[in-house]
This record gives sequence, C-alpha cells and structure tokens, in this order.
Amino acid sequence: MQRNSRLSESGTDSGTLYHMSFLVEGVLDDHTLSATLATAKGAFAQAIEWHDSGFSNVTISYELKSYSIVPFALAMASLEIANVVDHAADATAIAIPAQDSAAWLAENDPEQAS
Repeated sequence: MQRNSRLSESGTDSGTLYHMSFLVEGVLDDHTLSATLATAKGAFAQAIEWHDSGFSNVTISYELKSYSIVPFALAMASLEIANVVDHAADATAIAIPAQDSAAWLAENDPEQAS
C-alpha cells in the first residue's frame, strides 16, 4: 500500500491509502484493451489468456515499468527462486514472509539486467 499522491483542498496529503495494481494491455483488431488486476499472478494469467486469444503487443505494467510476457515470467520466476533461497538460508525461522512481487518488480527490472 502506498499513500495517494493527491493533495486535499488544504494542500496537504489526503492520507488516503490505495493498493498498487497491475495493468494488462493488448491490441485486438486495432483496438487497445486493458484490464487492471490486483496480483501479479492474475495479471500473468490475463496476459496469457489474451495472447492465446490472438491479442498482439500484450504487456503487463506496474508503476512505470512495462513487461512483455516472457520478461514478466522471468521476473516472477526469479522472485520465486529468491524466496526459496531466503527460506532455506534461515532454517530456524518458523515463517518468513514472502517478498512482495510488486515491490520486487519495482526494484528489479529483468529487461535492464543485460
């Protein structure tokens, strides 16, 4: 959750919290369609469904970053591997919270890791 960047009429932060979501976009018959989903898993599923249905230029966006299907899958797989390594490194912990996929995407862009 992040603070809403809108200012209230008094010019101060309104304090409203909002959940960052994933935006899936694709082109079908010269029309751009989009869907907003709450989770990376949901966004990936929607992107795959649209790709299989004949959509072109299917992308998944989060904040200012946009991924095609393959780089997004790579980012999610890398995140999952990092979570497994984190769990294995601390064998004494009862539970380790999984890293938030949205936060990880904001910090690690596989398209720039060349």
